[in-house]
Amino acid sequence: AKAAESADAPVVPADDPMGDEEADDGTTKKPVVIAPGGTGPYRQSGRSVPAGRIGQLRVHASGKVKLHMGDMVYEIAEGMPIMHHQEAVAVDPAGGRYYVLGGAIARARL
Repeated sequence: AKAAESADAPVVPADDPMGDEEADDGTTKKPVVIAPGGTGPYRQSGRSVPAGRIGQLRVHASGKVKLHMGDMVYEIAEGMPIMHHQEAVAVDPAGGRYYVLGGAIARARL
């Protein structure tokens, strides 16, 4: 996990126990973050999740993706194709910058 570049960005500490890791079932777990000051902390399996966290994305070797939020598991699948160019960006309002995360080819649905 990487440390955040600015004080306003979501914080992902290097020693974060919820960072990217390989699960026993062969999936890769990725943390899902929300902006600082968002609602939280959430409860997950009886322990407190750090503020700014809402769950984990698990990417299976087959390509399936699931969102784990506490005891709930949501399957994420490809939705309708996008008819015009879209890009996902991360905005750093304090630094006055944005970072292009990549182009979108389809919508996601839960």
